[in-house]
Amino acid sequence: MTIKTLHITNSYHPSSGGIRTFYQALLQAADLFVHPNPREPFGIAPLEAMAAGLPLVAPASGGLLMYADRHNAWLAEDSAEAFAAAIGKVLALPELRRQRTEMARRTAEALSWTHVTADYFRHYDYFHQRVVQEGTEAGRQFLSPVSEREAMCSGAFANERNASASVLEKATADEH
Repeated sequence: MTIKTLHITNSYHPSSGGIRTFYQALLQAADLFVHPNPREPFGIAPLEAMAAGLPLVAPASGGLLMYADRHNAWLAEDSAEAFAAAIGKVLALPELRRQRTEMARRTAEALSWTHVTADYFRHYDYFHQRVVQEGTEAGRQFLSPVSEREAMCSGAFANERNASASVLEKATADEH
């Protein structure tokens, strides 16, 4: 195994691309991305690593399980030994590494801002159309609790849904 040494300074200049370029250079120089936080609420950094084509080694817990699974990442129990074993598998199994990183890129693409925003506006337009056409009762039915799977598939909209339900409740109360 070859260990790379990167000569990166702790400063950057905005004219050279700033922190984004610096971060992208770090991801491009890496062989894999290890994210050991078992309580991460979502984890943008692991998702960015997946988008960059890096194998992800992460805990089998926390919010990143909304997008990371055993098909696109190496999930480990919360111990140094488990993480070391997962890292060893990433390095020892190149075909599995290729397959999982390809799935990881697809996952990251599906959760890109472009896709998430389009999904959000699609849901918003649907909700707005129902309320306009059928009144607030239709909106209330649309905002009824959803299954965990539906919430995960809804992406960014799932969190907005609960906030919208509160707004609708207030609007209905104001009508009476």
